Amino acid sequence: MTSIRDTRVLLLIVILVTFVLAFIVGFLIGWFGKPTSNNEKLLDRLVADEDPSIKDRILAEIDAENIRENLR
Repeated sequence: MTSIRDTRVLLLIVILVTFVLAFIVGFLIGWFGKPTSNNEKLLDRLVADEDPSIKDRILAEIDAENIRENLR
């Protein structure tokens, strides 16, 4: 039979290993997820405004009455 102390030690080891693995996985995601200069150029090109009039049309249609009407 295992004693309560053995169970607590095993639980502590499992929790510690879980935290260490979570830290390592988070570190690796952060390390490999950071943008490179090539990614930044591509991202700038992908999010560039192609048609600035779209923003103006959307902002022109936003008013309190339209929001109230759409939320009904």
